[in-house]
Amino acid sequence: MTGIAFCDTLSYMTTLTIRIDDKLDSELRQLVARTGRRKSEFAREALRRQLALERFSELIQRLAPYAEARGWLTDEDVFAEVS
Repeated sequence: MTGIAFCDTLSYMTTLTIRIDDKLDSELRQLVARTGRRKSEFAREALRRQLALERFSELIQRLAPYAEARGWLTDEDVFAEVS
């Protein structure tokens, strides 16, 4: 029964193959050894974080004209307004 659940869990996943240099691979292997986590876990988490950063950056670019129209040119301008 465990095998069935495992297969069901993976049924929605796809495979991504990437090439990394020896130094990055060494760092990743050391981290895996220290933490007991898998390489794929670290890769998925890194990809999730990068995608979130990209979405955030796109949002900032879309909202920038509206912020500038209100006189918000820096983070401090925004914080001063909302605090």
